[in-house]
Amino acid sequence: MSAKYFITFEPTQGIYKKAIKPYKSWREGSDMSKKIEVDGGYYRVLRTIGIFNKYNFRKGIVCDENGQIVEDEEITRRCLKIIVYLAYYQVNKQDINFLLTQGKKEQHEPVIHSFKQIQKRLGPLLSDENNEAMSFHLHYLKEVYRIQHELSKTSRQLLSYVDQLKSMSTDTYDPELIRNYMDVASRRVKLKQESEAILYEDGIRARTQVKNIMGTYDLLKRIRDIENYFYVLDDIKGANKVSKRFIKQSKYNRYLFEKWLDFDNGPFTKEKLIYELRYVYDIDMMVDKDVNRFIEKHWCLSPKFHFK
Repeated sequence: MSAKYFITFEPTQGIYKKAIKPYKSWREGSDMSKKIEVDGGYYRVLRTIGIFNKYNFRKGIVCDENGQIVEDEEITRRCLKIIVYLAYYQVNKQDINFLLTQGKKEQHEPVIHSFKQIQKRLGPLLSDENNEAMSFHLHYLKEVYRIQHELSKTSRQLLSYVDQLKSMSTDTYDPELIRNYMDVASRRVKLKQESEAILYEDGIRARTQVKNIMGTYDLLKRIRDIENYFYVLDDIKGANKVSKRFIKQSKYNRYLFEKWLDFDNGPFTKEKLIYELRYVYDIDMMVDKDVNRFIEKHWCLSPKFHFK
């Protein structure tokens, strides 16, 4: 399989090339998935693609192993769910590779160690409210370390399963391998969501107070001899910057859930987003959203299909 194609897909051939032909324009190519087992039957997802961009879906259908187009929407959805799960890797490949390098002691412990010293030295001088903020920020720093370490492990596991999927010698997806891949992808999404949730929660409960405390001249004089104390301030600046970018993306994701899943949880607030990230959103919601979107916009048999 060419690395230029979507993961596990290959160019259409034989009866499948004939099946997709009526839906393919002269300026499009086409490719197909491996066989997907659904209730004892075997199916392939076929799609049209750009000549140069072989990753993105344009138009798609599902065929049985005899090359007959499947009109059953439920079977189509079940096949698409597998493909959308595979797309999770394709879309997040850069982030997955980046997080392989995170969660190391030398990246987190200097900040945690410095902040513990700052907290110990300034604690007797601060109000109960400010001490509570300092305690929560220490909890946040430890959680970021823990979560990033776990994300590094799950990213490595996910890549291992991706390598196995890419090197499969059979023409049918192995159900156990797909299940293992989906389980790890699901765990990784929950870790990413908890990482976001604790970031926003620290912004509400602690980060501003901690920044103000460390920016107070009389207090700053008492901690300037602490090795790497400035790491804490740099980390706060970075967290604020990342938080703004993530919030913007979260609002857009919420809009997509509302549009494609009829999800309505009222007006947006950071507190509500924290709850949704921890207790509502999961990878199945993301997959169902994308499957619904595909069915309406890309499935050639959809009554609403309009892709040219």
